Amino acid sequence: MDWFSWFSEGQKLLGFIVLIVTSLAAVGRWFWGRVSTRVNDGMSGLQVGHQSIEKRLVAVEGSLGKVNDDLGRVRVRMSTIESRIDLLATAREQHDLAILVARIGASQEAQGNMVRMLYEAAQRAGKGGDK
Repeated sequence: MDWFSWFSEGQKLLGFIVLIVTSLAAVGRWFWGRVSTRVNDGMSGLQVGHQSIEKRLVAVEGSLGKVNDDLGRVRVRMSTIESRIDLLATAREQHDLAILVARIGASQEAQGNMVRMLYEAAQRAGKGGDK
């Protein structure tokens, strides 16, 4: 074989390889165009979803700030209540007070009965003394 035949066969082989590579590139570009279109569509949906999520997160953060403020106010009120709870009467003190009120009520009733008896006695004595 001479060089010319090798060169001719090499050109055919090289042309065939170039044809295969070009075909693969064309198929790859066509496939990539289809996939990238789908990816772009998906990405635009993701971007819109991301913006929506971002807006929701901003709203949640604002609400969280309000909740933290409310929680701070509740903590202040709870500390105020806890500081005043020692001033409240215990069950024993309430029981003793109820007994004292009952005794005072009984004493007032006894005094009322005594006053009524003295008044009645004074009325009877007045009638008898006039005679």
